[in-house]
Amino acid sequence: MPGSASNAAWRSAPNERGVINEPCSCRRLRLVAKQRRAFPNEKQGPGNRPAGQNWQPYAPAGSDAEAVYKYSSSLRPFNAQTWRDLENYRRTFPRALVVKGIMDPADALRAAEIGCDGIIVSNHGGRQLDQAPASLDVLPAIKAAVGERMTVMLDSGVRRGGDILIALCLGAQFVFFGRPTLYGAAAGGLPGVKKAVDILRGEIDLVMGQIGCPRLDQLGPDFLWRDDWPRNI
Repeated sequence: MPGSASNAAWRSAPNERGVINEPCSCRRLRLVAKQRRAFPNEKQGPGNRPAGQNWQPYAPAGSDAEAVYKYSSSLRPFNAQTWRDLENYRRTFPRALVVKGIMDPADALRAAEIGCDGIIVSNHGGRQLDQAPASLDVLPAIKAAVGERMTVMLDSGVRRGGDILIALCLGAQFVFFGRPTLYGAAAGGLPGVKKAVDILRGEIDLVMGQIGCPRLDQLGPDFLWRDDWPRNI
């Protein structure tokens, strides 16, 4: 499965909510988080086409997977949307406007110039373009480009609590995740969803204790691995 690794290392220390069960030392604790670019579709139709079961009831009767896909595509603009469309949305929509799917600093700047209030750095779970980079890999350049001009959020590839913390260290102000809760729903319904959220929340607390960071607003690049750090030989 194609993937892209984003590495982070954190300092080991107790936080104000409790202490780590294992004894702490002066050695740095290195955690490696991997974010995948693309994911396999759980259900495939003939010809390796996703079955599109959520669209099936609206497609013409007897439609196979290919026909369902063509029908759903006819109702969604996809690449037909342009920056002019976004400008029209901004003029006609008086509330906060957020654009999802930004993967390039230049696009982020253009969204800011149009007047968008926020962007979601996302490759849509790797389902749209298999060769797209991981959203975490492009986040730093996008954040550096727009600074504080707009709210920068991240989506796609989040599977562990540590992934959320890495995104926050790299400048994201909010992090979305979807598949963990979908897996929880498939395994146990609503209780499974709550369990998935609890797992990520627990992982966040554990990692924050291990890196010695008591508050989310104190996270930053200093908690991430840098190539110029001295290494043991």
